[in-house]
Amino acid sequence: MCDSGKKRQRQRLLLVLLLVLLLVLLVLLVLLVLLVLLVLLVLLVLLVLLVLLVLEDRERRINPDAGGLAG
Repeated sequence: MCDSGKKRQRQRLLLVLLLVLLLVLLVLLVLLVLLVLLVLLVLLVLLVLLVLLVLEDRERRINPDAGGLAG
């Protein structure tokens, strides 16, 4: 009888440890997804800034009096 109780207690402990491990893995997965989204957002902002810089440079070449310090 006592042996069966210890076995059940050990199984319950293993189940709790497994659930905690799964929860930690889930949290790590969510953090990884958030990190990937943050990196993609930064890359998108850099791409937009690059496109704006290229367009501004092209406009300055076409019309030198349009902006900047040209006076």
